[in-house]
This record gives sequence, C-alpha cells and structure tokens, in this order.
Amino acid sequence: STHLPLLERVNISPENWLKLTTQFTRVFHGAVGRPASQASYCENLKRKRRANISNCEKLLA
Repeated sequence: STHLPLLERVNISPENWLKLTTQFTRVFHGAVGRPASQASYCENLKRKRRANISNCEKLLA
C-alpha cells in the first residue's frame, strides 16, 4: 500500500536504514543492490565475484 511508511514499503529495517545512511562508504565498495540485481550486474560484466554480497544480503535482502 502507498500509505505504509517508506521503510516498510522498501522492506528495510530501521536499524539497517541507519547503517546504510551513516556508514555507507564503510559498508560498501563498488556496486550495491539487492542480491538478484547484483547477480545480473556481475553476469553482464562477466564478473565472478560480487564484492558486497554479504552486506547487500544483510542490509537490502
């Protein structure tokens, strides 16, 4: 529903949102996105390794 609070709509916990907004450059280096998006990105670039995958899974899954 469009009346839900934003974090509920994007399915990110307040704790993860705080980390994403205050420690972004410490948590991530390079491409960032939900795990499925990361997989497509790496496949398109013929990359084997997804550098941020564990933090993406933890914070954005």
